[in-house]
Amino acid sequence: MPLSGLRVVDLTRILAGPFCSMLLADMGAEVIKIETPGVGDPVRRQGVVRDGLSWYFAGFNRNKRSLTLNLRHPEGRAVLEKLIAGCDVLVENFRPGVLADMASTRRGSTHSTPLSSIATSPALAPAAPTAIARPSISSPRR
Repeated sequence: MPLSGLRVVDLTRILAGPFCSMLLADMGAEVIKIETPGVGDPVRRQGVVRDGLSWYFAGFNRNKRSLTLNLRHPEGRAVLEKLIAGCDVLVENFRPGVLADMASTRRGSTHSTPLSSIATSPALAPAAPTAIARPSISSPRR
């Protein structure tokens, strides 16, 4: 597989981001999808659900491993930091500014983050007037 050996941390949900990381996984990358404890990706409950599995979710998240982390707590952010330190690519689709806020919580950390790539697909453009005014379900802010 062309991307064998590539490790990806997937902080995406809904459609565009999971589609991007799905393509990476289909080409052999190890993709670790981070989900919210007790809730998971909202797409888990959309579309046709058979035996508790949404076919829509299964299609866009095939070939991935899933891990639940509470990014609102320091312990969850510490685990995420370790995952990011050991990965090559980070894929996220938080609203503009959220990833930067999360990164600022890691200042002074002993881990460096030598990522080869960060893919971002926010639902709202950074310049959109509603980008900051509207809360997002994907925000790890307190």
